[in-house]
Amino acid sequence: MTQRPEDESSARASAPDAGPLVPPDDWTVAPGVGPATPSPVPPPQFGAPAGATDGGRGSRREQLPSIEGLTFDRARELNSRAVIGMVLSGIAVVSVLAWFAGAPTPLLLTVAAAIGGTVMGLRGWGAARQGFASNGGLGLAAAAVGVLALTGVVVIYALVIAAIGQLTG
Repeated sequence: MTQRPEDESSARASAPDAGPLVPPDDWTVAPGVGPATPSPVPPPQFGAPAGATDGGRGSRREQLPSIEGLTFDRARELNSRAVIGMVLSGIAVVSVLAWFAGAPTPLLLTVAAAIGGTVMGLRGWGAARQGFASNGGLGLAAAAVGVLALTGVVVIYALVIAAIGQLTG
């Protein structure tokens, strides 16, 4: 058995702590084969914040990996917060108006819908301010309508207590 002289191209590390293994210079890589390099990210358009891909109104649309041709858009997912807030706030306002008109409506439903609408509206507005959603105006409107419904509940109870005070006093 003959031994080959050791040179730089055939050097091998004998222990894992000897440093990284470097391929010899005479190795070639076939065209199209090699380490995957990420594609360059295009610069944001029209002054949009970093990470914005649609270039409009500062929303960050993060595309998740595709699953069988479906893509999920985080902006749409977070836009639903404001929509849910507006639906809950609308239910609360309709309940207050029906209650004021004399129709029996459950107080717990009215208060829960008003608080839920306010919270979800503020969360939707916050997501839009951070650039993760695109309907911040709807979120702010949902919060305002929810506060209006809560104020309506307080006003109705104040009127009822004042009427009872007039009758008894």
